[in-house]
Amino acid sequence: MAVVVTLGLTQVTIAAMTIFLCCHQAHRALDWHLLPARFFRLWRWLTTGMGTKERASFHRKYHA
Repeated sequence: MAVVVTLGLTQVTIAAMTIFLCCHQAHRALDWHLLPARFFRLWRWLTTGMGTKERASFHRKYHA
């Protein structure tokens, strides 16, 4: 059971990184309602400790 929970939490973290940070914050390709955006921002901060603005600017520099 612990493995399943760990994999599930890992998937949410990956979604927060790819969908929220890459598509929503860095590229502005998605326009989300405030509730899911705040959830993913909080989740990503709790699991990785990264600030949203810093990560989005780093991602833009990565593509440049």
